[in-house]
Amino acid sequence: MGDNTAATGYLVDALTVLRECGDQAATAEVLGSLADMAHTLGDSAMGARLFGAAHAIRQAISTSHQELAVEDYERILRQMREAAGDEVFDAAWAAGAAAPTDDIVRETAVLKELASAAPRDPRDVEIERVTGLTAGDLEIVRLFVGGRTNQEIADTLSISLEAATAHVGRLYAKLGVGSRAGVTAYAFKHGIV
Repeated sequence: MGDNTAATGYLVDALTVLRECGDQAATAEVLGSLADMAHTLGDSAMGARLFGAAHAIRQAISTSHQELAVEDYERILRQMREAAGDEVFDAAWAAGAAAPTDDIVRETAVLKELASAAPRDPRDVEIERVTGLTAGDLEIVRLFVGGRTNQEIADTLSISLEAATAHVGRLYAKLGVGSRAGVTAYAFKHGIV
């Protein structure tokens, strides 16, 4: 019905409950829905990561998508790959498939914040268009350039230290830099900070 904030909140809450109940098949389905939502909210890399995690769960329990959902799933994957780029998409998918499910569940909390964010600043929309970064990437870049450690980023975003470290690592790769100074230079060059 177009209410991304409510939908994301319900999905994240449902994922937590399903994980506690041990319902792997439903966990994979909800992760898939959250992956689609991440892409809708502008974070295709996060979407690929969540789809990778859902795929790994499905493989572990020897199940697949419902037949009616396959066409939508393939369409969303194509859109996500195009938005993120092959290299970022493949790396995010692999990281999601390899990550412990409990870590993935904790990471989805960031989607609640992304969905409930205030109306987007047009400058950020343009920066995202030009750089290929997502709204989530911009937030992490700004925290990182502001001198926050990975632990402080994790605390701010309510995610695990491992998830924050992974996000920062993905940013290094996405920006083509190898240091905090490189991220800072990129951020200033593109008007992110």
